[in-house]
Amino acid sequence: MSDKKQRISSLIAVREHWCRPDEPILLSLRQNLPSSTLYQVKGFDSKGKPLPGLGRRALRATGYAAAATVLVVTTPSAASEPGNGAMSRSIPDLLVFGDKPDCAAISAIGPVREEAGFWVFTPSRLAFVVRQEEPGETQSDERRSLLGKVRNIGAELLDAVTWTDDSEIPPPPGPERIVSAFEFAPQHVSNMEATKHRLPRGFSSRDVHCLRVTLFDGSGFVFTTGWPDRALAMALGQQ
Repeated sequence: MSDKKQRISSLIAVREHWCRPDEPILLSLRQNLPSSTLYQVKGFDSKGKPLPGLGRRALRATGYAAAATVLVVTTPSAASEPGNGAMSRSIPDLLVFGDKPDCAAISAIGPVREEAGFWVFTPSRLAFVVRQEEPGETQSDERRSLLGKVRNIGAELLDAVTWTDDSEIPPPPGPERIVSAFEFAPQHVSNMEATKHRLPRGFSSRDVHCLRVTLFDGSGFVFTTGWPDRALAMALGQQ
């Protein structure tokens, strides 16, 4: 099955097949390409893979972490790493940051970093949602287990509004099965702000505007955008 068929067709599908009754979507951001994510987490490389030693041991010790459940994605190939003689890299759509190899952000997103889906902000949760294969479609035991049960991190969330780039993906026949790959409840999100983030050398631009979401342990996610103030207002339910 192609990657296109595995993707959620539209935000409307998320509303219809994932949202709870009367649960509004405040902000949504499509995550299409795993290569559009950069990891800045201690013990991991820029693609979200554990470095020898510390990161790998921490993963074995903590599993996917009891605290969170977060996203899908990876980053550019080694050929495009700074210092490999490649041209400047494009600005990533998402950055994952954390000071510990067992931080909540990497623990949640690590298992699904190759997935494509939507980041969804609602009044009761921050979730990364993906399309689950229909019965009969091949999938690994690990992926089936991951998408079959969602680790819930709390009860409610911040606030956000619909703001997304919905590319044309033909909807599959029949209802789409859309599930959370991870969720964070409001009490596990310590801060959201519109700010600037400085990227490492090797990118086409180093200082980028972003929406920064910080979790309870200081780790979190940076969504790059040209409209950070608007994104924040939407995420807080103010637009």
